[in-house]
Amino acid sequence: MDKMELKELIKQELVEVTRDKSDHQLIHDVYYNFSDGVYGLLDMTTDKEYGKDAYVKKTFRSAKKLVMDLEMHLNKNYKGWD
Repeated sequence: MDKMELKELIKQELVEVTRDKSDHQLIHDVYYNFSDGVYGLLDMTTDKEYGKDAYVKKTFRSAKKLVMDLEMHLNKNYKGWD
């Protein structure tokens, strides 16, 4: 195998690996951005200023349930999304 054949083989392998990951990359990115935002609310519930705010706590619980429901849906319908 010469240098050009090796480069072509590597290029083909990279295309395959990238294609497999890109199928669910958008779902993955959006889910984790959403999840990070929800857990940002959790940080607010432990803050001195917002920690006693019942509305913030209730909103976090509701948003966390959405994250969990979404994750269950993705696991069921989009195998390998994560």
